[in-house]
Amino acid sequence: MIHAPWRWSVEGKCWLKHRLAAWYWGPRGPGRKRVRRQGLLVVAFHRITTPEAFETGLWSLVNGSPEVFEAMVNFLKDHVTIVSLATLRQALDGRVSLPPGSLLLTFDDGYRDFVTFVAPILKRHRLPAVVFPTTAGLGELKRLLWIDRLALTVDRNLRTESVGEGVPAVHDWRREARKQQLIKAGLKAQSHPAAATAVDWHDGGCGEQEIASRLYLSAEDLRMLDPSIAIGSHGISHRLLTGLSGQEVVRELAESKAVLEAAVGRPIEAFAYPVGRSSDIPREAETLLAQCGYTMGFTMECGHNRLDSAKNRYRLRRVHAGTSLADLQFNMLKALEACPQ
Repeated sequence: MIHAPWRWSVEGKCWLKHRLAAWYWGPRGPGRKRVRRQGLLVVAFHRITTPEAFETGLWSLVNGSPEVFEAMVNFLKDHVTIVSLATLRQALDGRVSLPPGSLLLTFDDGYRDFVTFVAPILKRHRLPAVVFPTTAGLGELKRLLWIDRLALTVDRNLRTESVGEGVPAVHDWRREARKQQLIKAGLKAQSHPAAATAVDWHDGGCGEQEIASRLYLSAEDLRMLDPSIAIGSHGISHRLLTGLSGQEVVRELAESKAVLEAAVGRPIEAFAYPVGRSSDIPREAETLLAQCGYTMGFTMECGHNRLDSAKNRYRLRRVHAGTSLADLQFNMLKALEACPQ
């Protein structure tokens, strides 16, 4: 029997990934050539914020501080051509060709951190991007997304109760970020009504509308965005589409599109699937998106995109930004070396 003489620690794995990424994107690595040959990359961000500005939410959705984001932007400007959603739409329609090394910046969920920290950096660098808000923060009745209500529950130090069947008890975990990640995963395994019931049970009158008003982009915020910032839809309330009936899926797609178009006065053509793994996307997603008037759909499957198939426009892959420049570099490496979509 052969015994492994050692096992990689978490720190060792991170060190190896970062060293590999540094070589890949360095002067002797293949990164610069590969990114110019492999079609479109799409990078997915959620939140850029600071500890002082972070009121509530999932720490796992924070991609770093404004300084980290600035470093990411500088790296991307040096290695890729950042394109707009309008240019991508034209390329998908066959009207233009994307330049080599094209990359699209996307921001999911519609947190207000975007206008505070991200938009000024994008404006300074004259870069386009896409924001995918839910409609939970729009209109008079504002609600927290279920993932943020769950995070608020954890933040308020519930220690002794479990959150729904099969979900780890909050008090079993000492690190807040790890607790949030585990409970989120447990609730995702349930149907959305069960998850919502569990979160509602713990809510206990949290001042939800006031928190949602501070946490998410408002209709006015969206209208005031620079024209270079495109807007897409992320659904009504971040519900997993595979747990819904066909009628409910159409409502998530069509109603969120209509609400956003009425709020901002722009056509909404792109949809980012909540969570976005292949298991979270209905088989009929392409047909339903087209019926509701969308021309693009974005997943969270890692990889690069060939634009030579009509089906690909509704299953565009994305690269998770991670929480540091080294994370972004490594995740882009993985996407470039993956089989194309």
